[in-house]
Amino acid sequence: MSTKIIRFIFFGNYFVGILAVALTLEASFQLRLPFNSLNYYLLLFLAPTIYYTYAYNKVSTQPSTTNPRTQWYFEHKKLINISQLVLFVLCVILAVNLLYQNLQHFLALPAIYWAAIITVVVAAALYYGLLPKSFLKFNLRNTGWLKAFVIGFVWACCANVLPLIMLKIETGIDYHDSVLWTWLFVKNWMFCTVNAIIFDIKDYPTDANKHLRTFVVRYGLRKTIFSILIPLL
Repeated sequence: MSTKIIRFIFFGNYFVGILAVALTLEASFQLRLPFNSLNYYLLLFLAPTIYYTYAYNKVSTQPSTTNPRTQWYFEHKKLINISQLVLFVLCVILAVNLLYQNLQHFLALPAIYWAAIITVVVAAALYYGLLPKSFLKFNLRNTGWLKAFVIGFVWACCANVLPLIMLKIETGIDYHDSVLWTWLFVKNWMFCTVNAIIFDIKDYPTDANKHLRTFVVRYGLRKTIFSILIPLL
């Protein structure tokens, strides 16, 4: 029973949602800023959970004896589809509520804030090729060496950029210590990038078969660890 619960939390990407909220809370605490609204944190929890589940569910079309996650997705297709629908509806309700409560503040956002929001959304969509292929076939995940940095960038933006934008919308507070903010942003970017590269090491056989030139495929395990991972840390 406990194994099923653990797999549900991790394979269902609920832990990813928890991480997104935790990183955001950490950033707010480090920057000594007020916390965002509960509505925003719930939305932040649901969005990556839905996003990653959709991405994994999309590629898990056949059972795999070597990949427990793929096997889990294949065996629980119906449950996943139902939960995705429920979570998506909740996500829409929260988003509409957030927009309704702060519509004027959204409309009054400076252009640079909108540019940041669009950049994050587009990067996240392109990473897994979530846009229709008839619209755009480019997939950042297939660019090999860029893959880890894109993941790190999106996560750093979720932790350090979006909370400031929402704080501006919800309270009107601006943050002006650009040096500290930049340092924390780069720190989170590199930390999440390192995690992504470590996951690439795990996915080495799959990526190599797909000719996806990640760092570990291109340079090998030892060079990846000593020449890339350690310097980034």
